Amino acid sequence: MRDLWWLEGSWIMQYGEAAITEVWTVAADTLMLGSSGVVNKQGDTVMTEQIRLVLENDSLWYMPTVSNQNNGQEIKFKALFVSDTMASFENPMHDYPQRIIYRRLSDTTIDARIEGIENGKTMSDVFHYKKVKL
Repeated sequence: MRDLWWLEGSWIMQYGEAAITEVWTVAADTLMLGSSGVVNKQGDTVMTEQIRLVLENDSLWYMPTVSNQNNGQEIKFKALFVSDTMASFENPMHDYPQRIIYRRLSDTTIDARIEGIENGKTMSDVFHYKKVKL
């Protein structure tokens, strides 16, 4: 779990005319808490997500709850690989995405990639975040 502490902090990226943020805190040796949001150019929050990274029974889980999705239920993605520069999580039964991958590019930049199959097509989106002080 400590291998993921590099996620701690506030991250932001521009996505067209919107800003996307992720904020991560270490809550315990076995728990990190994250929150994400999309704010449009008018300053309205149009999407929010609460995330828990939890170490349970020797397995690491990425568990997001996204506003207006999945009936407000948390979705579990199991860690496939975790290091001090990368983490990948998978849930092959989820609609989209089935995989979530974080890469630490430097102390101040990370990439988050979501990928999988949607409507029969292989899809992926990459989010390039820079660390900021909020």
